[in-house]
Amino acid sequence: TIEHYSILKPFENLKQNGWLTSYINCNSSGLIDLNHLKEVISRPTQTRLLSIIHANNEVGTIQPIRDVVEICKNADIDNNIVIHTDAVQSCGKIPIKVKGLGIDLLSLSGHKMYGPKGIGALYIRKGLPFKPLFYGGHQERLKRAGTENVASIVGLGAACSLARDRLTQNKSSSLIKLKKQKKQFINDILKLFPHFIINGNQEYCLDNTANICFSGVDAQSLAIKLDLHNIAVSVGSACGAGANKPSHVLINMGLSPKQAKNSVRFSWGLNTSDDDLKHTIKILKQVINS
Repeated sequence: TIEHYSILKPFENLKQNGWLTSYINCNSSGLIDLNHLKEVISRPTQTRLLSIIHANNEVGTIQPIRDVVEICKNADIDNNIVIHTDAVQSCGKIPIKVKGLGIDLLSLSGHKMYGPKGIGALYIRKGLPFKPLFYGGHQERLKRAGTENVASIVGLGAACSLARDRLTQNKSSSLIKLKKQKKQFINDILKLFPHFIINGNQEYCLDNTANICFSGVDAQSLAIKLDLHNIAVSVGSACGAGANKPSHVLINMGLSPKQAKNSVRFSWGLNTSDDDLKHTIKILKQVINS
């Protein structure tokens, strides 16, 4: 229920074309309800495809993909369930080994890992039957026709190589930095505003993402005020911008529409300094108390 629109919309299309679709619930921290998953895939109708986001794009909660795979395998001895994970948010931020996860398909995007915009990749397990979205030339092993965007492909490859190095060298020093920054950022906010709420699971979560419910503060207004100070935050998903509706992710995690409309996502990267985050805290105090 808290998937990105890039998954929700195709599943809506499948439903319109006669496929039976089910949506798995999550708990208040955004973790998948594994018992509900067991119920859904044990129904008489055979499950053929399951897609679950690896790390949520709004709250950063990291899903237990390996547990999901085990449940599917135990329920389907013929291994007919194809398992896809949307790893756009997690690739480059946490170590990922597709064989270790046991998945069949994994999608990622270059711009989320310091690569070019407009380029992505799809991992397909060897031997998995695959039907192209459209037909034409023999490019990309008959999986995607059309002239390749070579410059962006090279850029994505370089970004992946650099990400691998960051995640393996010096005991993942970049991850340690992000973890410390997030802990300090949240502590500073709660010290100033102890009644505010941190959305998402704080144990299984990306270290560059903090989604905070500023109780009694309209998130859209807060985002505009921060923007005037050159601080960019997001309200809901960027792909839902302009919808003027509360985040479906937060609503499905159990927040009220009012709480969802009071929530803001902060995210930062390797180039974000401690001073940047201290400045953000300073401006937050200023605009909220004004």
